[in-house]
Amino acid sequence: MDKRFTGGGEIIESGAYFLIFDIRLLTKKQKHMQRLYTLLMLLLALTPHLRGQAIMSMTVVPANPTPASFVEIHVDMMFPNSSCAGVAYHSINGNLITASTTHCMGMLTTTCNDVDTLLLGQLAAGTYTVIFSQSSGYGIPNCTPGFVADDEDTLVFLVGPLGINTPDPFQLFTVSPNPAADGTFQLNGLPESGLQELLIYDMNGRLLAAKQLAQGQQTISTGLPAGMYMLRVKSEGLMSQPKKLLITGL
Repeated sequence: MDKRFTGGGEIIESGAYFLIFDIRLLTKKQKHMQRLYTLLMLLLALTPHLRGQAIMSMTVVPANPTPASFVEIHVDMMFPNSSCAGVAYHSINGNLITASTTHCMGMLTTTCNDVDTLLLGQLAAGTYTVIFSQSSGYGIPNCTPGFVADDEDTLVFLVGPLGINTPDPFQLFTVSPNPAADGTFQLNGLPESGLQELLIYDMNGRLLAAKQLAQGQQTISTGLPAGMYMLRVKSEGLMSQPKKLLITGL
């Protein structure tokens, strides 16, 4: 059998030499593959950040809120893949409002726009800052986002002082019947004048429908499935307090 010298001066048989050489080569390949795998996982985790998701705009509703207004923030976002459902969360600490959202995208390369709604409620007069952070991932809801947020935006808005003796136009606003069968109900106690719009949200604060109300209109048919919803009416830059509505089947 052939003899060969190793790098350390040892003499080994040729068959054993090639066996050791193959094992060392295989080990190097494995290490190289492990590095590639780690890099690939990192790129996949960062992919949502690199593919151009963006916060398109942030809007305060109503445009000029007062302490009597029910304030909400609409965040319009764009994603490069289909099915970009998500839910936003926020916290209020004094005049600083921090919010974040995670959206789960599909695999189709179709532009997807979505609007998250932050329900802030009534705020005292003053200047407020909203810091909104957007993240995304792939798959069904509760997907894992990337390590780095896709985008972040800041909105500063003013809640102006309430005029003396300014009445609440929605003080008498009620919904009946509640529960409502087949999604048909009445709006009672609405302001007698001004343009009015009914906004319907799910319990996660997602806007489902916006319906312009005709003057004096009270009866509404939504066609929504059974479940719990929140209703608000907007009129002349003011927003009613949310009213919960339970829709039952027939």
